Amino acid sequence: MKHHHLIMYIAITSLIMLADCTTSSSESFTGDLIELKLLGGTDGDLMNTLTLTEGITPPTAPLVVKNCGVFPPPYRVLVGGADMTAAYTLTATGINPYVSTPQTDTGVLTLTDGTTTLTFSSLRVTTSSCNVGDLLGAGTDANAPYIIDNDRKLSLVAELVNGTDTTYRGSHYRVTRDIDLARPMAPWSEGNGQFTPIGAADSTVFNGTFDCQGNVISNLYINTTGSYKGLFGVVGTTGTITNCGLVNAKVTVDGMAPTYIGSLVGFLNTGGTVAKSYSEDATVIVTGLETEQDARLGGLVGDNSGGTISASYSTGMVMTSGQAAGGLVGVHDSNGTISQSYSEADVTGYQFIGGLVGNSVKANTVIENSYATGSVTAMGSFAVGGLIGFNEAIISNSYASGQIVNRGRGLAGFIGRRVTASYWDTITSGQTDANGDAVGKTTTQMQVAAPVPTGDDAVYVGWSQGIWDFRAREYPRLKSVACATRQYAPATTRTCEDIP
Repeated sequence: MKHHHLIMYIAITSLIMLADCTTSSSESFTGDLIELKLLGGTDGDLMNTLTLTEGITPPTAPLVVKNCGVFPPPYRVLVGGADMTAAYTLTATGINPYVSTPQTDTGVLTLTDGTTTLTFSSLRVTTSSCNVGDLLGAGTDANAPYIIDNDRKLSLVAELVNGTDTTYRGSHYRVTRDIDLARPMAPWSEGNGQFTPIGAADSTVFNGTFDCQGNVISNLYINTTGSYKGLFGVVGTTGTITNCGLVNAKVTVDGMAPTYIGSLVGFLNTGGTVAKSYSEDATVIVTGLETEQDARLGGLVGDNSGGTISASYSTGMVMTSGQAAGGLVGVHDSNGTISQSYSEADVTGYQFIGGLVGNSVKANTVIENSYATGSVTAMGSFAVGGLIGFNEAIISNSYASGQIVNRGRGLAGFIGRRVTASYWDTITSGQTDANGDAVGKTTTQMQVAAPVPTGDDAVYVGWSQGIWDFRAREYPRLKSVACATRQYAPATTRTCEDIP
């Protein structure tokens, strides 16, 4: 009889332990045990790391989020002891980490790989505040930068740079993790609000350094009126943006006079730098303009007014009812430089539009070792080109292969300055008319294993094989642009490496 009581006690205890942790799948509780590690301390956003295990009741004491932390925090998933984090997605309901005053919420964590779903319910979580004193680092130089490792800290940096203490405008910042700006309940996510640009006006210019170390900021959302829009509104003479990736940025600006609109930077001033950075699958749109109003709209940078853009790229869509729009840069002037960069973005506008640059209006501006492959659709008839719309730049060792829809020229809509050893594809562009000193070639002629120095098929004359990667039946690609390996297989290659 005592044995029966013992068996019943064990059974009841087991049911209680499983009550707040449920698994649903065709193979519930079979195979390897699943462990969820919620990271804390120096590795995550909780005060201490906590392990939640399949079949074991979560703790009743509140989980405490560090100041400026988010929930769910960074995590690891172990299946039978093997790290399977990449296969799983973790979401939380009922817990809002973005409140300004700390509070304790009760909610649910759901972990799934698409087949098996593991639920931890009745979790109590104490959220936190987020203030400047909570940023790690001193911000005084590149060796002691402020550390940005989540969306709350990124938004805090924007608040500080745009505030009255000018120190933060010239400080140094480093992004140490991928950041998602579309987390549920985030006040800057689509449906809840929008992100305020860092250096949001010409009176709050960013002049510091911002190094993402190859980490990605995804789902930037801006939908507003006015000028100077992007992750950064205005980058000044000593401002430097390096090793930053944007994915799925959506920047939409409406009104009669919006200018300087990009996904990464709205306005890049003389001396400012964007290097080894990119924006993938961006949607950058200006609406409400008259046809001859300047949008200064670019897939990466709206206006490069004397800055340097190198080893960077953009993909996605750029669209305006006005003019001055480019796949990479809208307006490129004042001795600015674009080098070893490209755009695959599709561009639509009235006039002064191009696959790489919309309008380059001042002498001594440089475009070198760069290319564009996106389509260019013109609603007007002047200064529309596969690489650049209106050109006063010095262009060398560059090409365009995108389709020109409606009207335009293969490389440059209007050429006012020197073009050297630069080409466009007459087949893919649909453009065969002469285009100044630019040279039209067929697809077969342009997809070669090495430069052809002489003869009727001469192409890429004088181009450096240290800069360009040549392969048979492929257009040449840049060896050292950000995530260079993605140029050949962007849909399948997520590695971010140079081409040897």
